Amino acid sequence: MNIIKKSLYQIKRPWVAYKAKAPMAAFITGRLITMLVLLFLLGFSLFGLMELAPGDIVDQMMSQQIMSSMENSPKKSGSKSEDDLLMNEKQMAQLRAEFGLDKPFYVQYAKWLNRVIVHHDLGTSLISRAPVSFLIRSRIWNSVLLNLISLVFITLFSFMLGVYFSKQGGN
Repeated sequence: MNIIKKSLYQIKRPWVAYKAKAPMAAFITGRLITMLVLLFLLGFSLFGLMELAPGDIVDQMMSQQIMSSMENSPKKSGSKSEDDLLMNEKQMAQLRAEFGLDKPFYVQYAKWLNRVIVHHDLGTSLISRAPVSFLIRSRIWNSVLLNLISLVFITLFSFMLGVYFSKQGGN
C-alpha cells in the first residue's frame, strides 16, 4: 500500500507544482486529458455496441446476394445454379477472417485505433469499398455549409429574442 501511495505522490507532486505555476495551462491540460479519455471510452463503447447488433457485414453481403439472385431469377438453361452463385460457409468464414471479424471486439478496436493513430488511416468502407477518409472529405463541405447556415439563423433568432425580452422589462 505504501508503494502505491508513494507512486501516486510522485505523479501528483509535479502536477501540483505545474498547477501552481500556470493554473490556466493546467486547466486546459486537464480538460484535454479528460477529452481524450472520454473519446477513447465513447469509441470503445460504440465499437462494443456494434458488436451486439445482430449479424455482421458478411451476413449483409450474403443477404444482398440472395436479393440480387431473386431479382435475376429467370433461369436460362445451362446457367449456374443459385447455390453456385451464393457464398458457402467456408467463403463466409474466409471473409470474416479477412475483415478481422473472427476476433473479439476489443482486439478489433485496438487494431483500428492503432491504424488511425499511427497510420492516419480510417480504413475502407465495407459497403462501398471506398476509403472512409475519401467518403468523409467528399461530404464534409455539405456539413460545414449546413452548420454555418444554422449558426447564422440561430444567432439572429437569439439576438431578436433577447432584444424582445429585454424590452419587456418588468412585465
